[in-house]
Amino acid sequence: MHSKTPLAAALVAAISVCSIDVVANPALSSYTFVENTVEANDRHQPDEVPPAVDHFRRYDSAGFGDRRCTVGASTDEDGLNQKPYVFVSDIASRKVVWGRYIPFAREFYEGRATHCLAHDGHLYVLLQVDTDSHQATNQTIVSVVKMRESDGEVIRIVENRLHGVTGAVTEWVSHREGAFRVENDHILVAGSYRKLDSEDIKTFSTVVGF
Repeated sequence: MHSKTPLAAALVAAISVCSIDVVANPALSSYTFVENTVEANDRHQPDEVPPAVDHFRRYDSAGFGDRRCTVGASTDEDGLNQKPYVFVSDIASRKVVWGRYIPFAREFYEGRATHCLAHDGHLYVLLQVDTDSHQATNQTIVSVVKMRESDGEVIRIVENRLHGVTGAVTEWVSHREGAFRVENDHILVAGSYRKLDSEDIKTFSTVVGF
């Protein structure tokens, strides 16, 4: 069983090799539509996704100015082995401006980018990664990724901390209203958790500062 391990060092170390610049790369000049496999909070038409992203599963999207941030994960043909992916598109033309995989430590089984919001020139993406493919022993760990709005450069990753909670836990954040939002220039995350040795599900609300 994995213990709850901070992700920041492993993520930042891999940032430079995980960026996909869909504007500068002529091989990505054509785009294909991908149907949404997860209902988003808003009801816009599906964005165009770079073909370099296989079997993209969209979890959420958020508009800011004349652009839109879309978050999700690429998967294998069976919908497994999720790798978190974020892209920004132009709302009018529906062309992708930039796209980026968010790396995570190899010790984890899979991960997905599930929420996105824009604030003060940056994007904030909620990352949820799993330690195990078996639900009974899996720990889902939640982090917030701060990215530059213009090109997706990752600035900082902060792991969500459940203060006062001890022992091995798994946590998750749904798409209910207000689960991921800005409050007093801080990012508020509201979700649920349970200890691995218990069936009791409890809620949490934490403030992540950058």
